Amino acid sequence: MTRRGLYRIICIALIAAMLAVCFSGCNDQQNNEETVGTELSTDSSDLAETVLTIVDNGQSEYNIYYDKSYASNDDFISVVGAMSKMIYNGTGARLSMTTDRYYKDTMANQPAILIGVTQWAESQEIAAKLTKLNDYYIGVVGNKLVICAQNAETSTTAVQYFMNNVLLSQTQNGKSITFSSKDNHLQKAVYGIDSVSLLGAELSEYRMVIPEHADVNENYFAYQLRYWLMKHYGVLLDIVNDSATAGERDILIGDTARSTSHADEDEYIVKASGKTLELSANGYSAYDELYQYVTKTLIPSKSGACYTIAETETTVNAISGFEERTASSITASGDVRVMYYNIYGWENYSTSVRKEMQLELFKTYSPDVIGLQEFSSSVRLGGLISDLSQLGYAEVKPKNAYSNFTPLFYKTDVLEVVESGYQLYSGLNDVNSKSVTWAVFSVKQTGERFIAMSTHFYWESTEEGAAARISNATELIDLIASIRANAEYAELPLVAGGDLNCTVSSEPANILSMGGLQFAWDLAVQKNDVSTHHQHAEYSADYQTYINLYRPTGKYSAAIDQVWVSSDNMTVNRLSTLTATYTMIASDHCPVLVDISF
Repeated sequence: MTRRGLYRIICIALIAAMLAVCFSGCNDQQNNEETVGTELSTDSSDLAETVLTIVDNGQSEYNIYYDKSYASNDDFISVVGAMSKMIYNGTGARLSMTTDRYYKDTMANQPAILIGVTQWAESQEIAAKLTKLNDYYIGVVGNKLVICAQNAETSTTAVQYFMNNVLLSQTQNGKSITFSSKDNHLQKAVYGIDSVSLLGAELSEYRMVIPEHADVNENYFAYQLRYWLMKHYGVLLDIVNDSATAGERDILIGDTARSTSHADEDEYIVKASGKTLELSANGYSAYDELYQYVTKTLIPSKSGACYTIAETETTVNAISGFEERTASSITASGDVRVMYYNIYGWENYSTSVRKEMQLELFKTYSPDVIGLQEFSSSVRLGGLISDLSQLGYAEVKPKNAYSNFTPLFYKTDVLEVVESGYQLYSGLNDVNSKSVTWAVFSVKQTGERFIAMSTHFYWESTEEGAAARISNATELIDLIASIRANAEYAELPLVAGGDLNCTVSSEPANILSMGGLQFAWDLAVQKNDVSTHHQHAEYSADYQTYINLYRPTGKYSAAIDQVWVSSDNMTVNRLSTLTATYTMIASDHCPVLVDISF
């Protein structure tokens, strides 16, 4: 057994023991389906009945006020407008409808229908009693009809309930509308997690704290975990940075100014002590595993789950779990590691952290050569080159390359450039982005030489586009022949790859095969069978994170991001489509990683 394997078994045993002592479930059911919408009516039998007359024979003193933050939600505005129209059509009473933006104390005692968490005290009183995000209440509070929920979506649902169960019958049978306190209604949403007690307090009493200058890993982890808790527990925790005054109960994310634990590289730490929970990690893979640990082991979502988190501390090396889960190795096997990656170089994909996530992938997998596609002018001006330089990479700069969209980068402490070149493909070529960059590299430690190429074929799925890709493949083979015409390079190992916009069964691929190249996936000793292209992740401005990640469908035979090699003088030890979380956000392509030996 390897040292890493023994360490992993020990970690698993320790975690299992910790869980047995610190975490308990109040229901052992393993039902992963979650119920939404169990109805519970409030019990007001011990209270005197209060009846609000909202409309009396076509006349009303009531106005409708709603939370101003909902004004931009089209669904909410549409439904509230429909409610107002239903009242008018049924009774002839026209109730004004406006936000609470201009609330004044003089309005406090006026009769009103309040929707959402408005500035009126009656709304605030009810909102404080709604424990979960998708709970809502409809009822009498003084002379107000309060329709209260903590967000626009649930408020919309609450208004729809009021229309269907109160207004519909009354507007069809007369010109008056009443609502009795006997009909007060509380809707309790049911989530996959029933309760979480953290160090003696309900989890909802906590807030999250991130470093004032949080990096992409800390930010993404915090906001993604908050969204997961909202979705599976119904609690939306506040997130502040550590410049804020220390709270009564805090969840410290990452290396904050108040953190007492600091993870080593590739480790994550979970520490619960006093009134504070610390969740920290070092490196992307460790944060990715920490998220998996919290959501799959610490407080997994399952029907009726209840958890009690007591004082504890554990440190876990994350590499083994991350590699097993993502089916890709962080540690290279062979003489050289090459990554090909179409980074989506355009600005109409709404996320500001793509570059930072791409850099984390480069840091995590540490390729010796990086071949990129769609390296647009906006990318060149966006700082990626200088950031790569800080990681120890330099760009191959052929003399004839202008506005190079298919650059090669290399580790300057591992490799040196012997010769390089660039060729822009002829024919159809959108913004001159379809090209090939090549370099002859020498491994500094051994003197071994090899050729690496980064390319991008034409993209359109038309007859003309297909012809252009055939031309691209032919030009690539001709270029390789011209490079090998130099006797010094004639027998060198060669690795070429990028976004070919076609599959291995297509005619361009056949041209590459006939030209002496072999499909690297066929030769790989270790590999995963996953395609590379996928939909863009969906970002939510409301939750400041990604609510849907789309993974590639199909096997690698359907991949358009490919690697081709000269097989008689090299071994392909591994070829992996990288499917770690960041690859689903940072681009609509997954990187392809290849480890080779000479």
